[in-house]
Amino acid sequence: MFTKIKRVLRFTGRQISLNRRLTQEELEQKKEGYQIKLINGYGRHFILYREDNKRLILDNQGTWDNNTTLSSKALEYWCEPRGEKLSEIECERAKNRIIKFLSCWGDVILDNLPVRTVNEIVADLNSRGIDLHKLEDTNYGHS
Repeated sequence: MFTKIKRVLRFTGRQISLNRRLTQEELEQKKEGYQIKLINGYGRHFILYREDNKRLILDNQGTWDNNTTLSSKALEYWCEPRGEKLSEIECERAKNRIIKFLSCWGDVILDNLPVRTVNEIVADLNSRGIDLHKLEDTNYGHS
């Protein structure tokens, strides 16, 4: 019981300062030349990470209090260029940036969960009426 009350209080505190943290994050993304967006699509949530002309799309597995589990296996291959392996430096940079971004909402747990393939995620997005290429034309930063 005490743990649940503690989680509710943490969630409330994070919500109060969320806009400030997101604004700071968006400014840093612009300065560093990358982009991270949350994509909501009919009950599923995705993370879009862009760096130069490369993209990752990850499942966002969150809880009611906005804590997220991020699979390190999802950071192995780029979506675009399709199938290109991330270098160790790219993987570490993307992981740190994504964790920092998701930390605006809550805690992030990194583990080795099995992940869906890029093709499965893109097909899921398309089936929900989300055109991945149109996402690039939308607002930079958070949505």
